[in-house]
Amino acid sequence: MIAIAASAISFLLTLSAFLSYSQPVEVSFDWFSIAGFPFQFGFMIDSLALFFSLIVSFMTLLVMLYSIAYMRRDGGLQRYFAELSLFAGSMLGLVLSNSFLQLFFFWELVGLSSYLLIGFWFFKPEARKAARKALTTIAFGDALFFAGIVVIASSYHTFRFTELISLSATTPNPWLPLGMLLILGAVLTKSAQFPFHTWLPDAMEGPTPVSTLLHSATMVKAGIFLLLRTFPLFLAAGLLPLVAFFGTLTAIAGALGALSETNIKRVLAYSTISNLGLITAAIGFGALAAASFHVLNHMFFKAMLFMIAGILLHWGFSDLTKGTPLRSNTLLYGSAVVGALALGGFPLLNGFFSKEGILSAAFSYSPWYFIALLLVAFLSALYAFRWMFSVIRPSAKRAEEGPLDWKLIAPIPVLLLGVLFSGYVGASLASFLHFPESAESLVPTALSILLT
Repeated sequence: MIAIAASAISFLLTLSAFLSYSQPVEVSFDWFSIAGFPFQFGFMIDSLALFFSLIVSFMTLLVMLYSIAYMRRDGGLQRYFAELSLFAGSMLGLVLSNSFLQLFFFWELVGLSSYLLIGFWFFKPEARKAARKALTTIAFGDALFFAGIVVIASSYHTFRFTELISLSATTPNPWLPLGMLLILGAVLTKSAQFPFHTWLPDAMEGPTPVSTLLHSATMVKAGIFLLLRTFPLFLAAGLLPLVAFFGTLTAIAGALGALSETNIKRVLAYSTISNLGLITAAIGFGALAAASFHVLNHMFFKAMLFMIAGILLHWGFSDLTKGTPLRSNTLLYGSAVVGALALGGFPLLNGFFSKEGILSAAFSYSPWYFIALLLVAFLSALYAFRWMFSVIRPSAKRAEEGPLDWKLIAPIPVLLLGVLFSGYVGASLASFLHFPESAESLVPTALSILLT
């Protein structure tokens, strides 16, 4: 109850700040200094920070509500909710940080929290192995991140984002490309980009509510947030073509991985990798509005699909080749169909609108990248509809569960509303974030609809 009350308060405060936002606010405190080099602790509340804070606090509240029913048979619930609270609090601290150094501290706490939660069922060898794999992969990126911070701070003598962005625009520095290249390595590991993506499907060994939060609002989105926060630095360092390349490669690899899986959660995990690749590629194209829009839309349909998958796992159904009893529950059946359609980019659902924005950006950027992302759009529809037709196919055996706990069901209609209507807020979101909208084009839209 303490964890849920804290999450509710966090969400209400964030919503209040979001609705009353007018201009950025930055507060810094002197922490200590070494040889005249200042170390500060502070917060920056701007439109980007509020956007991500709202996503994190909203999803944390829904996941905690879902967890009450989902985890009711497990022991160690105090530990579970404490770790979940640490996870959400660390991510909130990350998006509100005003400097590289402070963001790095919370970046590490997010990694620690994910390790603890992926390995929550530590008595299972698979869970322990998955937690270690996630931690060691991310730790490699963290070492690159720390090295990058050292290079940049020693060159510009500051950790603060506002100062670094201002200095990079006026004072060319030969060390900036190296520093940002190292930080890009951290982004690739944290957000499961190729070739560091393999830890994320294995992380499905953790409880499904953890998977839901990890995929929709926390750790894998931390790298995306860092790209958006430091976009001017990547631009000044000339690294955006590399960002676009890795994002596109990841989008293809993730989609192919989703087609090869039969486990109900691992298909969704590879789907997340592919969608993270799309978002990363959009940032590389300079389409920040389209990337942010897809962050929002992906949160809704992916969280809903994971929660539905969690209920099916509760019933004992994990293999897509054997069907499920989903038809017995109209809400879950309808939500699964709508969520999969949105994942596949079906017209008029939220996933369609943000994917079209990314495809339009690719169309303007390069014909080769456009062709590659058209392939991703086709593969996305293929694996999404394969997942959908598998879970709605009746199974040979019936579920042994009785009526579902309302706390397990309650978040799904909320997320369903988001899937149906968040696709129509793209222009408003771009205006709030002060990102220029990508020019829409009829050619990519028509081709994408045809392929889907």
